[in-house]
Amino acid sequence: MKKEGVLKTSGSEDKNKKVNLKNKKTIIFFVVLLVIIGAIIIFLIYPYIAGFVVGPKNETAQLQSNISQNNGTNASSDNQTNNTTRTRVPANYSINEDTALDGEDSGDDSGDESSAECGDDFLDSGEECDDGSSNTDDPDTDCYGEINYCDESCSEITANCDTYCGDSLINSSEGEQCDTTNLNGQTCQTLGYFSGNLSCSSNCRFNTGSCQQSVEINSCQTLNQTNKKYILNASITNDSLIEACIKILAENITLDCQGYSITSSNDIAGVYSNSSLATIKNCNINVGDNSGGYGIYLEQANNSYIFNNTLNSQYAGLFLSETSESLIEDNILNFNLNKGIHLLTAYDNTIQNNEINNGSFYGIVSAKSANNIIQNNNLIGDVWYGVIIEASLSGEPDGENQILDNQISYSRENIYIKTSGNVIKGNTLKYSQMYNGIYIYNASDNLVEDNVIENNKVSGIGLNEASNNSIVNNILSSNEEYGIEVYLSNSNTIENNTASSNSINGLYLEASSDNSIKDNVFCNNTEDVYCDSNQTFNNNECNSGDICGGSCEVCGLGELGGAGITGGVINVKKGIADYSFIMIFIAAIIALAILVNLRKKRK
Repeated sequence: MKKEGVLKTSGSEDKNKKVNLKNKKTIIFFVVLLVIIGAIIIFLIYPYIAGFVVGPKNETAQLQSNISQNNGTNASSDNQTNNTTRTRVPANYSINEDTALDGEDSGDDSGDESSAECGDDFLDSGEECDDGSSNTDDPDTDCYGEINYCDESCSEITANCDTYCGDSLINSSEGEQCDTTNLNGQTCQTLGYFSGNLSCSSNCRFNTGSCQQSVEINSCQTLNQTNKKYILNASITNDSLIEACIKILAENITLDCQGYSITSSNDIAGVYSNSSLATIKNCNINVGDNSGGYGIYLEQANNSYIFNNTLNSQYAGLFLSETSESLIEDNILNFNLNKGIHLLTAYDNTIQNNEINNGSFYGIVSAKSANNIIQNNNLIGDVWYGVIIEASLSGEPDGENQILDNQISYSRENIYIKTSGNVIKGNTLKYSQMYNGIYIYNASDNLVEDNVIENNKVSGIGLNEASNNSIVNNILSSNEEYGIEVYLSNSNTIENNTASSNSINGLYLEASSDNSIKDNVFCNNTEDVYCDSNQTFNNNECNSGDICGGSCEVCGLGELGGAGITGGVINVKKGIADYSFIMIFIAAIIALAILVNLRKKRK
């Protein structure tokens, strides 16, 4: 019996040992798993711990040290002044009454009056100013206008200079035309008006508001009296003209048609001016549609203003020849046979807020012209080009024009550039019928920026034999062939553009070299990028592999910090956190291996 009891006890002990062994292995497994997971977590969050715990702690210690030093200094200062503190600052220092200075005693400020006095270059209580030794009761008033100074009682004083607007003396060197009642012998009549009372405004300039200058007209004629305003009081129709109906031949003339019309079937100008400072407004003009039939023709008429006219159905709506610094705005120029607006050897003009639609050839033509601004115009359906900037073939300046914020669509080509140094920015260019949204040919140093270019027949932007141009931050989508096409063009910069949903390529380069292509998104095109040679190609997004001698990040992952692809190899871009899933996967494999090993040992 004892022997049997001994055997039973021994079997029970073996069983308990096996159970304990299993428990130990299970504990070991979970401990190992926790250690691995803990290590990964620490590895991932350590940069944040370093940045947000260690850094502030060090800064706190430094701050406490600075406070301790300041407290010591303040305590010493308080002892020396026997708890009586008087706050004084330099005169040019601004004090906010609601602001208290740390470490100061809140006691009475009236102590130590002997050190506070006007002229000590400190702004004391009750003083408006204190310029120290510069305080004066006798300032130098040899000036124009007003003078501000601090007097010897520390009061801020504003006084008139020896000469000023309002002293009844005319200071022509300061731009004064008159002063109070002194009109310098001028009247409305001497200034070219018919009648009225001239006065002087508060800024010492003539006030001609009461001068009568308007002359009513109702027929074709010559306007040759300077500083006159002519008002058309009836429509004019004349089919026997051999020269312009209205001719402006003196400076500073205004023609206000008041909405009346000038009509002729002959190929002449409705209104012609060869004089500066002409204003032509509120006219409806329709003349012949062959060469010479111009709605308004400006020739050497600088500083003119063409406003709110309707110039339809003639050879050209508006022609500027050798005319500079003029403003053309808020006009309607539709159905003109050749050109809406034509600039020829014209400089520094502004063409803005005009509607130019359905011409047979060109919306706006700039030829042999430079430094013009073409902005905020609406051009629809001009058959050949919406805007064309022609090169000079005979040496006149050209280029350096600005084409800004225009809406251009349904031309065969919306913008055509053949000169250098232009800026094409902020335009919306859609539905070209035969060619491109923007086409730059044989030109350099142009900037094409911030344009929206969509649904054009060939390319959003095309470069042909064009070098050193910058194509920056444009949106190019749904064009029927290419977003950007570069052919026989070198050393251009293509940067920060988005080209998507174009029917062939987002970017197409052929027979071109040394182009810099970076930070672009070429996605969702039939083929995102095509190059027949290596370029400088960096940090772009596209669904292409090894291209242009560079690489692309996969579309849609660039902003998320995803891996890129170079010939099928994953590139680490954004640090450890970008692919922490790889570490978790490795940890899971290790844990699984440990578990399998433990189970084998149990068996």
